[in-house]
Amino acid sequence: MAEGEQAQDILSHTILATDPSGKHMTEAEIAGKIMGLLVAGYSQVATAMTFFMKYVGQRPDIYAKILTEQTEVATAKKAGELLDWDDIQKMKYSWNVIYEVMRLTPPIQGAFREALTDFTYAGYTIPKGWKIYWTVSTTNKNPKYFPDPEKLDPSRYDDGKAFPPFTFVPFGAGPRMCPGKEYARLAILTFVHNVVKRFKWEVVFPEEKIGAPLILLLVIRIFSLKDPSHSAKNLPPGSLGWPIFGETLEFLFGKPEKFVFDRMKKYSSDIFKTRILGEKTVVICGPDGNKFLFSNEQKLFTAFRPHSMRKLFRSHQAAAPIEVSREAASKILRSPGFLKPEALVRYLGKMDSITQQQMQTYWEGKDEVKAFPLAKTLTLSLACRFFLGSDDPERIARLVSNFDDVTLGMHSIPSGFPGTTFYRASKAAAAIRRELRKVIGEKRTSMAGGAQAQDILCHMILATDASGKHMTEAEIAGKILGVLVAGYSTVATAMTFFMKYVGQRPDIYAKILTEQTEVATAKKAGELLDWDDIQKMKYSWNVIYEVMRLTPPIQGAFREALTDLRTQDTHSKGMEISTTNKNPKYFPDPENLDPSRYDDGKAFPAFTFVPFGAGPGMCPGKEYARLAILTFVHNVVKRFKWEVVFPEEKIVGDMIPSPEKGLPIRIQSHSC
Repeated sequence: MAEGEQAQDILSHTILATDPSGKHMTEAEIAGKIMGLLVAGYSQVATAMTFFMKYVGQRPDIYAKILTEQTEVATAKKAGELLDWDDIQKMKYSWNVIYEVMRLTPPIQGAFREALTDFTYAGYTIPKGWKIYWTVSTTNKNPKYFPDPEKLDPSRYDDGKAFPPFTFVPFGAGPRMCPGKEYARLAILTFVHNVVKRFKWEVVFPEEKIGAPLILLLVIRIFSLKDPSHSAKNLPPGSLGWPIFGETLEFLFGKPEKFVFDRMKKYSSDIFKTRILGEKTVVICGPDGNKFLFSNEQKLFTAFRPHSMRKLFRSHQAAAPIEVSREAASKILRSPGFLKPEALVRYLGKMDSITQQQMQTYWEGKDEVKAFPLAKTLTLSLACRFFLGSDDPERIARLVSNFDDVTLGMHSIPSGFPGTTFYRASKAAAAIRRELRKVIGEKRTSMAGGAQAQDILCHMILATDASGKHMTEAEIAGKILGVLVAGYSTVATAMTFFMKYVGQRPDIYAKILTEQTEVATAKKAGELLDWDDIQKMKYSWNVIYEVMRLTPPIQGAFREALTDLRTQDTHSKGMEISTTNKNPKYFPDPENLDPSRYDDGKAFPAFTFVPFGAGPGMCPGKEYARLAILTFVHNVVKRFKWEVVFPEEKIVGDMIPSPEKGLPIRIQSHSC
């Protein structure tokens, strides 16, 4: 406040306010309180105005009466004269309409209170500290008080005693009467006066759905303030969208692929900025962007997990957790050679055996199966055997539904509100961790008895930080959970869409069958697959590559900039960078499943198609995924021919796609 300036507004009085000791609030405290006032004075008033337009736009009779009232007010004014208090008092019918609008669609559905002490209500005791939710819906549309409750009838308020006190309380009542009631009345009636005297209107979509996202967007618009932290930098073109949420809603619910292509057309085919999942983000596109990204891993970029993933995989709340870094955890995967071909060769026979067992249990003797759930059960069983060394892989596979919830929650808005995707994911992650901790305890006991460290879990148990301290069971469970999810969902998705696309292309199926039959006939009865067999499946792997190009098991990945960087004359820092691919410039007739694209290794530029990443950031599990998928292909093709039940089945999911119905297929055994 300038020296000598009087306190004429709420902000000024808030600045001057002190506590009993004479201390003033900090700027942060003032900002928080003012923000609350702005939200309260904004969203509910705007909602009432909006639904006034909706309901009155569908009732010409009511509009005519309001117009008559407002015209009388307007004609009594001199040219250019503004509304005054007396004018507002003349708008009785208009206010009755607003009341009725708020009864039909309350600007807020209710409010919470907290019990300050134990009390009794309706014969029940409510303990101190419990929360009480007051909702308007129990009375607003109760025909006992409002006959024909769905009808917009302003005449209900002609008689002040038409319904009992406290039946309709849009602004609360008693000591907690909303102090902003008169402010709201003035703002709304001023709006009504000006819109009605100028326009007549009709609603374009009379049956338009009323949903929470609209209210959410209205509520958060008040925070649309300029972010000064990057205003002086030459950032890429694009929009950060709504503060906090950014463009997350469009990204998740509008499909990531469409989200990216729309902005490539609007801003740049190379790079654009946005804000998704609570993070300022740059999206790098095309082979040049891929090359730049993958060539600078751990130089300019490092792997990054969105808030939702960090929260899901944070398995402990220790005051001083043992810090085994992400790089060290990754090293555990690489250094013992678990994921190198020479190590995987020893596991290939077991992988084939588990796949055969699952085919016999869940596929054979059936006329119709759902490919996606069965692919998930198989891949989770394989991951448990390989990563945990579990002799009972289905022990964890029984938690498939929990893994599904975690997978969906990894790229969701991290809200702990019951019923949300993230809430379900959090509950599921907790259930998986509980089971994993039992497995870890058993593994520790086994190792103490002299068992060798032959799987990733054993090496996680043995890992130490710089001071020599081991991780707790909770920390290990969190890291292993991440490994299991990574080795489960994407592999199952690739298997599933193989079944979908090949089931609709008999010509491609025939070529795969020929290749796999050659492999099978060269084996002795009961002999399991080996490394040489996998090398003979070149055409099958080209098909898998093409399947992953058409429907990537994951739509992209995040990286964090380690320093300011310049690309295409653009600077960015502390931003996660995600990348996509699929462009007719590099893939003619891009929607066609064409495995021959990969016959010539130079058919398209390097870094154009990178389903497993590239450079230092190459997925360490690439060879594991290749073995798991080709073992599945071998076993399913040599046993069955199939057709897709719903060829046009909808693909749902945001970052990780999945068939809506689970991909039902009709299978026919070759032995029939």
